Amino acid sequence: DMVRACRETGMIFCPHDNYTDIYPDAENYSYDLVVFNLDGTPQLAWYNGGRRAQSYRWAPHAFHPWASRNAKFLKEGYDPEAIFIDVLTAHGPFDYLDRAAHYHSKAETSAAWAKAFEVYREGFRRPDAVCVSEAGQDHLVGVADAGQSDHFPAARWMRRSEFDDAERTPWHDIVTHGNYVLFAGGLGDRYQETGWHSGGNAKLHGWGSDDYLSNCIIGGRNPMAPGPFGRIAVKTYWLQHDACAELGKSEFLDLAYEGDVHRQHAFFSDGGEVWVNRATNVVWKLPNGIVLPSYGYYAKTRRTESGIVEREGARCAFAKSSGRWFCDARQGRDVDFGGLRTNGAFRFADWTLTPLPGSSPFAAEIDLAAFGRANGRIAGVEPVEPKDGAAAPVWRQADGKLRIEADARAFAYRVRFE
Repeated sequence: DMVRACRETGMIFCPHDNYTDIYPDAENYSYDLVVFNLDGTPQLAWYNGGRRAQSYRWAPHAFHPWASRNAKFLKEGYDPEAIFIDVLTAHGPFDYLDRAAHYHSKAETSAAWAKAFEVYREGFRRPDAVCVSEAGQDHLVGVADAGQSDHFPAARWMRRSEFDDAERTPWHDIVTHGNYVLFAGGLGDRYQETGWHSGGNAKLHGWGSDDYLSNCIIGGRNPMAPGPFGRIAVKTYWLQHDACAELGKSEFLDLAYEGDVHRQHAFFSDGGEVWVNRATNVVWKLPNGIVLPSYGYYAKTRRTESGIVEREGARCAFAKSSGRWFCDARQGRDVDFGGLRTNGAFRFADWTLTPLPGSSPFAAEIDLAAFGRANGRIAGVEPVEPKDGAAAPVWRQADGKLRIEADARAFAYRVRFE
């Protein structure tokens, strides 16, 4: 079912695999397959607390037969277009000993991990199969295509007394963009942490936060979200997908600091530009009049716009592309997005308003002339897939505008013209 859903929507089906941890109950397990320490002990790897099972570090030279077998099984069962092999770009390559005390260099480690992706491409019989890994180190650029890229606070790497100020700057992106895809700021719990997986503040710094989204888009990255269909995932997709799809295909040309390291301005080919205000206490007014609050951004490409901005004193978010609008008033105050005014959060496309999942009742005022229907007469506004207890929307057409009041208890609301 998952494969079919991916194919129907043009998405890549990418199953997950792992060749850095091997458990003693694995088929054909042997200490010959394990990395050894200098003191002659097998090297411990991941501890699975849920199953109370201890794994060992799988020797990089030893796992290819398993990868080849699994690639064959996946090809026969699901014919994937891609593979995610965990950890291989999360750990730095290392020197190690095998059970016979033979020495293997970190260069061998990197080459063995690189071979894993080629084994899968061969097994899938897809020379162009997409290969993804974790955390986004760059030693496998050219073999791996992408990495779920983890960001951590500066406090993890140095004591706070050693720096007065710190900021995330897209150095990796500007070097590898176009050759290697970095997915967002990585996993939300890692991004928001104050220590190793210690939690942090998810609302301010986790999945879908302004901090997270502004850090993604400054490098033209694809954002990530916590699972399908929820409010954060849909908001992230509507807000950044179209802009990032264009930025991802463009060349990252330059990055400028506008006064300090918190105000960054990125330049892409085809005229793409991104402005990010990552200062926590200063508003940045751009030359075009757009106002960026703390962790706000504005991105424009030839066909898209996207931003977390301040309008009429209210923090809000929006995106425009190819006849699609996303408006998120956030604070429940009426915000004018230019032709569309609302206190809600929804996507507007093909005269259909689709509320963000979990939305409260909202009102929307649409300037018909702004959307090419100045002389159009509205026949009705109909709920699409209403939920239990949903009420019909209240609507009124007057002075060239359509006002809709809806309880957000339908999947969408469709405007019908006479």
